[in-house]
Amino acid sequence: MKNVMLRATRTFIEDLCAPEYAHNHLAVEISHPDGFTDAQELSIRVYSCEYRLLGCDTRSLKGKKSRKVRFDILSEEEWEAGLYRIYVYRNGRPVGWTLLELYSGYECWDKTEVEDFQTRPEEKYFAETFCFLPLFSWMHQEQCDSNLIRQFLETLYALDSHQLAVPHLLVSGNQARKYAARLLALHFCEKQTALCNHFSLQELLEGSLQWKVLQEKMDTRKVVLVEVPYKEYTRQESNLLDLLGNLMEQKVSSGPIFIFYGTMDSTYQLRRCSTAMSRIFTEENTIYTPDKAETDDPSEAFPVDDLPLPFDEEQPLPHTEEDSPLPEDNMPSDAEQALQEMVGLTRLKEDLQEARMMAAFMKRRMELGLDTELDNRHHMLFLGNPGTGKTTVAKLIGQLYHQMGLLSSGHTIETCRTKLVGEYIGETEKHIRQAIEEARGGVLFIDEAYTLITTKQETKDFGKEVIHALLTVLSEPNPDMIIILAGYEDKMQQMLRTNPGLQERFPLQFYFDDYNADELMEMAHRLLQKRNFQLTSEADKELYTLIVEATAQRDEYFGNGRWLHNLIEQGIIKCMAQRIMSQPSIPDNTFLFRTITQEDVVKAGNRLRGKQVVKLEPQPIRRIGFRA
Repeated sequence: MKNVMLRATRTFIEDLCAPEYAHNHLAVEISHPDGFTDAQELSIRVYSCEYRLLGCDTRSLKGKKSRKVRFDILSEEEWEAGLYRIYVYRNGRPVGWTLLELYSGYECWDKTEVEDFQTRPEEKYFAETFCFLPLFSWMHQEQCDSNLIRQFLETLYALDSHQLAVPHLLVSGNQARKYAARLLALHFCEKQTALCNHFSLQELLEGSLQWKVLQEKMDTRKVVLVEVPYKEYTRQESNLLDLLGNLMEQKVSSGPIFIFYGTMDSTYQLRRCSTAMSRIFTEENTIYTPDKAETDDPSEAFPVDDLPLPFDEEQPLPHTEEDSPLPEDNMPSDAEQALQEMVGLTRLKEDLQEARMMAAFMKRRMELGLDTELDNRHHMLFLGNPGTGKTTVAKLIGQLYHQMGLLSSGHTIETCRTKLVGEYIGETEKHIRQAIEEARGGVLFIDEAYTLITTKQETKDFGKEVIHALLTVLSEPNPDMIIILAGYEDKMQQMLRTNPGLQERFPLQFYFDDYNADELMEMAHRLLQKRNFQLTSEADKELYTLIVEATAQRDEYFGNGRWLHNLIEQGIIKCMAQRIMSQPSIPDNTFLFRTITQEDVVKAGNRLRGKQVVKLEPQPIRRIGFRA
């Protein structure tokens, strides 16, 4: 990215969409003498020198020939003088970076040149991969210093780029076991503890762990975590260590990653007493943890053998059975079939099929090397009235895109303003960050999203804080997540207008049409059949008349499928129950308890209209106890 200049200034801007406490603004401009003719979108991410994300911003350049692009980074922290890492993205892909020093005062520009990644490929790895990894977020939660973060960055880059002759790691220091087990092992086994085996070298050396058992576990695990005790090794034990090291080298291409951990003294002894271990563990694949006293709490001790690693803190919250993805073998047919079997929504199904075909097409081009700048963002807007199936479709979206290989999990996290917006400063940020982390790999569905912020006058509403936090994820080129905002079309468009860059981050908009009377009638038949109810012919006609009347008088707040569900569950079935249970003698008759009569529908309809119930006269063709 040659001839690209970047300048920044600390400034005050009052009319930007941001949480009320994020009043510290950094204006950033990047410029190119020939303009950004090949870019549809430019974005930047700003980090402190210690790798803390301070903010990001994106600008759409579609149809524009801009030589200069301005970004506004909003933060609750004051922009102090010092070094900042700024990464530049074009069409979602990192193209350059710079270390910018802020030393001038407010409203004064500091200038630097944007560098490409030719001489610093690890910086590209950070901007493209490392900064989006869960372990990077975890390290910040643990307040790791920049030196440790840098060690992890360089080590994982060397692993991913195959620069290490032997892809095994050694973690040394007083905090070695925490970072080895709760971070590296978690990362490489992708939070699946069954794919990780843990043992101590002491078990192997004393014979309680058999070689045959160890080799069998190596063939079925992705990670082998090894505790290194401090001891003086005998010649026989050194030979055993060499044997283990030779086995690790032989299984480089097909075996698991070995992660050894121990104190500085114990790891020094390991390398000193074993030729194979000193050959495997060099400075390039050794991570030194900072000095800090380990806890003596026995509950912190790591288990051995196949006991699960203590990953509880890192595991995402469990999903409910309703939100869990289907088994992978059944997912394609079940999710697709469920979508196609939904009543109505013809336009939605066609548009969704087109979007999925386009996503699969671009993914295939990427795999064939025809497109190196694939933007793997599929965030969506669901526009429509209540009860039109938006929540149901959102759950199917996760499963469908997981089947396509575009989401790693496919689950759905459903939330709304009530669950996200807190009462105090900082509470909302905690809620939205938790929701985002839970949704990684799947779908974050925010219903009635327009309630977060609707007008520019609502500048002190904490809902803006949710939008501000979402922008960070929305700017990620490969977030492994689909964010879906849902609500009334007019109110959603009003919300998007409060932030010009927000609408551009949702390339897919789907419209959920209202159900007509025939579609609602079909839904009623399906619901009743599922509950083992049946309508008499008179009741069926009465229900259709009631639905036609309701749809003819519908307004924007009409509940569609939700209205129908309430009519049946809270109206018709309740009236049926009252009719049957008020009889003097109630026979054990399945026909009686499953047949809905015309009287039940009429009574429910009159309640719906607010009228008095009109009872029908019994007809002689009905059995005793039934009314038509």
